[in-house]
This record gives sequence, structure tokens and C-alpha cells, in this order.
Amino acid sequence: MSWLAKVLKYTPAKDREGIALQPEDIMWEVSPTRNLSIFLRCLPDLMPAQSILYLEGHLDEAQANLLEPYQATRITKVAVGTIWPRPRWYHFPITPEIMDRLGAFAETADGPEIVNHLHAYKDQSVLLAWNDAFDLPAFIARGISEEKVRNFCAKVGVQFKRVSDKDL
Repeated sequence: MSWLAKVLKYTPAKDREGIALQPEDIMWEVSPTRNLSIFLRCLPDLMPAQSILYLEGHLDEAQANLLEPYQATRITKVAVGTIWPRPRWYHFPITPEIMDRLGAFAETADGPEIVNHLHAYKDQSVLLAWNDAFDLPAFIARGISEEKVRNFCAKVGVQFKRVSDKDL
């Protein structure tokens, strides 16, 4: 990182590179929710096995230390969405146990305090992208079935719709 990036606490260009959900891969749009706890707890039913949750935000040191034991060991670099101030990012296996722990953690803080951008991926493919979480809709990739999206949205209490090319 350059000395200027350190001083200004911004995200250098090399950290903004990585996998991302491409417009041509988007199938579903999901309305935003303010309930991060429920959203996280329902993710294992939506995502395929061995998927990883990427959280990008501004946790304080104590919060970061609480989450450290649950981090994934094998990760893929995800394109960072926050340029300033430089965020922290975390990768977690999407399992019922870990998502339940993260859901409990999310109950202790307002969602926007702990996450700005949230993505789910498997291998080199982003399956869910929720930029500016809580304010904008989330987008889900073509590989996730309508039945799974419908069930997830019913549990979370949000709406979904199929995205057409003209919507992008």
C-alpha cells in the first residue's frame, strides 16, 4: 500500500480487484431488509454447500476479534466495494452453525454498523451481491433456483423478482 493510501486510509486499486457478480449472471433481485440476523441465518438454505460469505465493513477491534475464529481458511479475493475509508473484510463458511453465530452477533449491533457490502461465493463465482447493504437490493446469480430464492425471501420477509436484461 502506498504511503498516501495509508495516510488517507483509502482502499488502493489492487485491493479493489477480485471476483464480482457480473450483470449477465444476475437472475434475481431481492428487496433490502434491515434484519441482518435473519438474513444470515437463512443463507445456508439459499447457497450451495461449500459457499463462502464475504462481509466488508468497519468493525471495531473488539468486534473483529469476536469473529476471527469463524473465518474461512480457503478464500477467493472479492472485489472490494468501499474506497474510503478502507474497510475490513471477512470470509466465513456458509454453514448453519457459523451463520447462526454471525446472526447472534448481528443482533448486538445495527447491521449498517458492521457491514457495508455482503457477497456469497463459491470457488470463483459470486452467487449473491448486496452492495450498500440495507439500502439497495441484493442480486442473486442464475445458478440459484427460483424455489430456493422464494423460500429464502419468505423466511427473511422480503420480495424478489426476476431480472430482465433491460433492468440492468
